[in-house]
Amino acid sequence: MKHLLFVFTLLYLFTGCGGGGGGTDDPAPVSLIADAGADQTVTLGTSVQVDARGSINDPDRVYTFHWEFLDKPAGSTSVLVTESAINPFFSPDKEGEYILQLTVTDNEGHSATDTVTITVHSEEVHTRTYKMALDVNRSSVSTNIMTFLSHPAAKIVDRFYIIRDSISASVSRQGRYGTFSIDGLQLTYHKDIETNATDTGEIIVHTEGNSDIIVTVIVESLYWKQIASNNYTTIALKSNGTLWAWGQNMNTFGISHPTDSLIPVQEETHDTNWKSVSLGHSHVVALKNDGTLWAWGNNHYGALGPDAPIWGTLLPEQLGTESNWEKIAAGNSYTLAIKDDGTLWAWGANHNGQLGDGTTENKDTPIQITSSHEWQQIFTKHNSSFAIKRDGTLWAWGENRYATLGNDSINDQHTPVQITDSNNWRHISSGQSHTVGLKTNGTLWTWGDNSYGELGDGTNRYQKTPVQIGDSSWKYVSAGERHTLAIKNDGTLWAWGENRYHQSGYDNTASVNTPKRVEGDTVWHKVYASDKFSLGLDRSGRLWGWGYNDRGQLGNGTSDYILSPQKHPEITHIKQLLSKVDMTIILNEDGSIFTWGTNSSFQLGHSPDTMYVHTAQQESTHATDWKQITLGTNHVIALKENGTVWSWGANGKGQLGVGDRVDRPEARPVSTLGNDTIAVCAGHYFSAALKRDGTLWTWGALTTSMDGDTTPVQEASEGTTWHALSCGGDFILALRDGGELWSWGGNQFGQLANGTTTFTPVPQREASRSLWESISAGTNYAIGIKADSTLWGWGSNINDAIGSQDAQFRQTLPIQESTHATDWAMASAGWFQTLALKHDYTLWSWGNYAYVPSGQPNPPVAFRSDIPHQLSLETSLDTYPLWLHTDPLGSNIMIDSDHTLWSWGDNRNNQLFTPWHSPLPSPSIHRSE
Repeated sequence: MKHLLFVFTLLYLFTGCGGGGGGTDDPAPVSLIADAGADQTVTLGTSVQVDARGSINDPDRVYTFHWEFLDKPAGSTSVLVTESAINPFFSPDKEGEYILQLTVTDNEGHSATDTVTITVHSEEVHTRTYKMALDVNRSSVSTNIMTFLSHPAAKIVDRFYIIRDSISASVSRQGRYGTFSIDGLQLTYHKDIETNATDTGEIIVHTEGNSDIIVTVIVESLYWKQIASNNYTTIALKSNGTLWAWGQNMNTFGISHPTDSLIPVQEETHDTNWKSVSLGHSHVVALKNDGTLWAWGNNHYGALGPDAPIWGTLLPEQLGTESNWEKIAAGNSYTLAIKDDGTLWAWGANHNGQLGDGTTENKDTPIQITSSHEWQQIFTKHNSSFAIKRDGTLWAWGENRYATLGNDSINDQHTPVQITDSNNWRHISSGQSHTVGLKTNGTLWTWGDNSYGELGDGTNRYQKTPVQIGDSSWKYVSAGERHTLAIKNDGTLWAWGENRYHQSGYDNTASVNTPKRVEGDTVWHKVYASDKFSLGLDRSGRLWGWGYNDRGQLGNGTSDYILSPQKHPEITHIKQLLSKVDMTIILNEDGSIFTWGTNSSFQLGHSPDTMYVHTAQQESTHATDWKQITLGTNHVIALKENGTVWSWGANGKGQLGVGDRVDRPEARPVSTLGNDTIAVCAGHYFSAALKRDGTLWTWGALTTSMDGDTTPVQEASEGTTWHALSCGGDFILALRDGGELWSWGGNQFGQLANGTTTFTPVPQREASRSLWESISAGTNYAIGIKADSTLWGWGSNINDAIGSQDAQFRQTLPIQESTHATDWAMASAGWFQTLALKHDYTLWSWGNYAYVPSGQPNPPVAFRSDIPHQLSLETSLDTYPLWLHTDPLGSNIMIDSDHTLWSWGDNRNNQLFTPWHSPLPSPSIHRSE
């Protein structure tokens, strides 16, 4: 018996980033942490490097590091090289555990410690690393151990993992801040304590005949880190360094399809090293971790810099070649930026002197503003500019029609002028015509227009100089068009000014001119007051939105007004996604099911009084223990972790299996099946289930002329142990132990592979009597992979989906695909086309709309093919995907091992999570990492 040892590392990296309006600072205090990195297991004779980079969560803090051994094996003389470095190394000279302690100290004298354990073996150790992401909206994350092992004992049969050998797993050591548990081969981590410290645990997996493998699983907390918004658009940065946009796309989404979206869409380069972002009226500027500056959107007045096309660019383009940019702020067709030497630069529109160079001439090339090297923070909104120097002084310039600058004037200012003689300014946010600011002592100040009470001073008179609001307990503030939001040190949210569109977040539409608390017990971290709507981040990085939403700028999948703060829906970590014509159903890794689309037969499992639902909603029982979903024409069969089968939707042929023919709007158990089902599938008007004892059960009707059974009936073959099943439109395929393929049901196109087109009510073995590894039944044809990894097809070839140039219109016997490849790993049959994956992890497609030739225009056009064509992926796969599916109309879904959702093909009913039709595979929802 061999042992597989798994080491788990939990890394929480919650840090703030970005400021209100267009600024990029973060006034919220960030706790000092020590992060010594993940525990490691290595082979004796190799050099080991440890890394403290996870400790750096505040770019304004100065860190020092000290490493030392707390313990090491007896007799070891190993020493640390560069023990004061962020990533020192050593060479272990003995077997055993080396425990190192990291001490992190900042420039204010605070310190924190953490430890890391290096386990050294004398024999070769097989190691792997696997990343999981724990979304802030969830308390746990799960995965199947076989998924990240890519273990030879796992064979993919009809898209499900079938275990050939005996495998078991157990937890050998729990984490410090969370709990690991295993149910069968399902590994779950549950977060017990809110912390950003490292957590480790050990899982031992037992299997026959395989070498020891140590897998380091890194679980990272995924949260929203920074928000930027204008009238109709929102752009947000996630903790994994990805950028997302929603609302109205004024060429600002960073995608080649200038289409609006009600849900977050990732920018098209899919980079994961974005550091900060700022959104102007119709252009975007963003910084990467390497210090390079990027821009996209409209190029009015040169806002994108000298190298951008006159009209602008849809995708991010680097501005120049320099890599020393530190801060950015985008205004109304102009940009401000600070370099790492403290110099201030500006370019773009300059009608009101907002660039600060003493003129009103537009500039399409960055120019330095003043000779100072002391600039630290910048903020802008519309045509007014603000900056704070390292000495804490506040400076302003640009448009001043409403006394927005605060310099006791209403005249535009073409060069920076100091605002008050204070030297303790910390943060500024500017609205349409008023400005708010925070000082380091926690006091809040406002000035400018006050027509709607947005200054919060109890009047409606404008102020030409800053006036203090309330006490000294303010933590963060943001100015919208005519309203203001602020957070106190206790995390409560306060608002004042206009509330016509509920942008202030309280329960009426009246304006108020003094701070009013927004009800709720949410502990707020950041708020972003936009023109007529508001967004907020709570302490855990969850995104909330409220107010005006006509363009979907709240990103919640609707265009409805939201009257008070509501949590942003997070549909990530998708385990399965199925669609049929005008309905989509997803199963998340947390065991929840969401659906949207047509609800004519209650197939959505919720909203029984609504014919069509545009946004994803959870099925009505809100259960979180679903394991598998399958979709018929208008009914759903779902399997729970406890082995029970449930159903809802259309039931005219008894396909729900609940003893009647009444359509059901909510999930009900198929009680006669008990609690030992391991797989389910569904056809047009029937359903089937495979039990743990190898028996196979069916109910409903294979054809419309049959009445159908209203409760499950066991397939009657004696002494048969069924191994896998797959349901087509009106037929069933099933594998027996040993790989024999049997079929029954409709056969108009030869889909039973028995050499005839005759309906067969009972199982018959396919004519070639081959041994099969996996099967997939499409609407009226099927694809199978044999034990020798060759791929074969049979049934209807009306769309060339069989993959052979020699296939007949009705192919009644299996025929090999035309390339005669011998390395196929998995396949999915639909109606229009077939998807398949080879053992080298390349993705292939054939049939109608199957591939895109090179040199196609943008957007490209998909072509028909009767032989397999390799699909081009933006990022190559390095292991088997978790899910591969094509639906009857050619909507294609792949979920890779990183939990990235790839989608392409038909999208007429928004079933692909993208706002456009795309003939090419494109990642549309990325895992939270």
